[in-house]
Amino acid sequence: MRILLTALVAAAALAVTPLAAHAENWPDGRLDAIASTIAGHPVQVWCEDDDVEWDDAFVDSGLRGETVYGFTSLSDPTIYLAPRFCETLHVALDAGPEQAGLFWLAGATLVLTHESVHQRGIADEAQTECTAYGMVGDVAARFFGLSQTKTVVTLAPVTKTKTVRVGKKTVSVRYTTYVRRSTQVANPDWAGFLDDARMWHESTPPEYRQGC
Repeated sequence: MRILLTALVAAAALAVTPLAAHAENWPDGRLDAIASTIAGHPVQVWCEDDDVEWDDAFVDSGLRGETVYGFTSLSDPTIYLAPRFCETLHVALDAGPEQAGLFWLAGATLVLTHESVHQRGIADEAQTECTAYGMVGDVAARFFGLSQTKTVVTLAPVTKTKTVRVGKKTVSVRYTTYVRRSTQVANPDWAGFLDDARMWHESTPPEYRQGC
């Protein structure tokens, strides 16, 4: 699989009109806010909801056979995302990162971040991808709730003594009770997410990774 995260080059530019004219957007103001925060100015995320429409948009654009998950234009504050990634981001926002699937969330977060970095006015793919890859963990933690640690709750036994009356005598009785203890431990999902993000990053064309 080769993933293409791109600014709007001439070939991809042909895809904008059919997407806008025929496809359906699955908007989410939260995604707009994330992209805008990364870009540093207001950005709209066009979340395509139809795989067929998305694929058809590239048939005559010269990108046949490529896997295009997102693109944008430096002259238009709109980021276009493929349906599979849009669905993943929606699930992560609504139900949490684990429910979205960490592999797909890593890819979707990288694509969203990549295109948002383009919106800073950066056309160079290597500079954009290297910047986005360095940010992907922070974006996942800040906006999608993926934490480096997690809370583990355990029941710890505690032995206590109490005095009770047995007939005319007073005796001491030892007994065990349990208390809840919370401990912060490393979140294995965090490491898994970063590994998956690296795989997505390494699946981009070599020229995208120069200097990373």
